[in-house]
Amino acid sequence: VDANDNIWVCDREKDAVHVFNKDGEVIFYISNDMGQPSGVDTDGTFVYVIGRGGYLTVFDLDCNPVATLGTFNCDLRAHDLAADHRGNLFLFPTHANEDHQVIALHRLS
Repeated sequence: VDANDNIWVCDREKDAVHVFNKDGEVIFYISNDMGQPSGVDTDGTFVYVIGRGGYLTVFDLDCNPVATLGTFNCDLRAHDLAADHRGNLFLFPTHANEDHQVIALHRLS
């Protein structure tokens, strides 16, 4: 749930993200190169969607994509992510190994 009380849902099978308002109406739908989205979180300013395919997409609170990171099968492949109030992200990789259990991405000021 974002700061506008919209509900963001990842749909890996359709490679899509659905956004519903608090009344359950679809207000946004994207199904374009999302990399099998599997996790979503917000820091109150942006909404972050991570995909198992290796993509991280950043949206503003009006559902506009503002940035995309990664390429197919890159190290950004993750099952989920968490954002803190400063915009730092913590990704939980699809294949944990001894090199990294969590990938930390820090927001640049």
